[in-house]
Amino acid sequence: MTPTMYLDFTLKPESHLLQPIPESWNAFIYVLEGEGVFGSRSSSAAAHHLLLLGPGNGVEAWNKSSKPLRFILVGGEPLGEPVVQFGPFVMNTKKRLTKQSMILRLVLMVLRMQSNGDHKRQLLLVYS
Repeated sequence: MTPTMYLDFTLKPESHLLQPIPESWNAFIYVLEGEGVFGSRSSSAAAHHLLLLGPGNGVEAWNKSSKPLRFILVGGEPLGEPVVQFGPFVMNTKKRLTKQSMILRLVLMVLRMQSNGDHKRQLLLVYS
């Protein structure tokens, strides 16, 4: 298992937060409500914006508005593995990615057959 964090913060108006993050981790902030100022460079972000955090040992956030600020902080230790992506699939090798997309095609074919009332055909799926 890889260590991770998922924190949900609500800052009252005119409040400040300092949250430590291990230096070696990757992390991001997603603003859910309100508007805040983040980091030493004072990057401002409003609702539905995402901030990728660079190297460091934590994040600072300020709510300088008159309304609450709500955001999530998500971080984790990098896996250090290759990343291969195709559509919604993300794996660490092209072979595993090909296998998953083939399994999806088979499952979709079975679902289509079932929704069409085609009960005469049977398909055996073997997953290893």
